[in-house]
Amino acid sequence: MNSLDIFKPLTETQLLTHISTFYKGSLDFEKAQKLFEFEYGFPPKIKLQKITPYDTTDYPYFVDQKALTYMKELQESGVVNMYMSTNYIQTALGLDRHEAIELLTIYMKDYTKIYHPESLL
Repeated sequence: MNSLDIFKPLTETQLLTHISTFYKGSLDFEKAQKLFEFEYGFPPKIKLQKITPYDTTDYPYFVDQKALTYMKELQESGVVNMYMSTNYIQTALGLDRHEAIELLTIYMKDYTKIYHPESLL
């Protein structure tokens, strides 16, 4: 993200990823907004996201709507190759390394089932 990108509306994932580069560790959305405002002197503009509900009943507790939305946005952002994304996942979602690897594995294995269930019919 270059310096001019801070003037564009950010998604929640972009904000969390951008701020966590300055402050290591897991951040929640409200804390990231405050840190952004402190860092740049104005509050971030946030793009409203349409989140499609996913059926997460068959997955471990840490694989939820927030995690799957983060994974999709991280992939679409192109910030990192998804095979190397475990550090991003750990930082943004507050997971340990094993949970981050499991989340990434589920995301890759069940991508079609999660995001395009109509194609399985």
